[in-house]
Formats: sequence, structure tokens, C-alpha cells
Amino acid sequence: MMLVSIELVRPGVDLHTFECAICSRVHKTLAAYEDPMKSKGLGRWLQGDLHSPK
Repeated sequence: MMLVSIELVRPGVDLHTFECAICSRVHKTLAAYEDPMKSKGLGRWLQGDLHSPK
């Protein structure tokens, strides 16, 4: 299966379409994600061990 398209369904959710190169079968699935600039992990990374070299 190869990823042939990604379409925005709504903010935070994409529709991924896969197609088989041999049999042309199509599979569609929803993929949820979080905005990386608003994630909790980013805040912890910026306030954590990110220091200038000594």
C-alpha cells in the first residue's frame, strides 16, 4: 500500500488514502494529531534540558 493523499477533514484530523500498486485496492483511514506548537511536550522540552553548552 502506498499513501496517495492526505486531506484535512477538520483541525486535528486528516483523511489518509492508501492504494495498492498491484490490485488497486483503496483503504481510507482517519488520522488524529495534535498541533506540535501547542503540545505539552514542547513546553517541557523548552523548559527542560535545553541549555547552552558549558
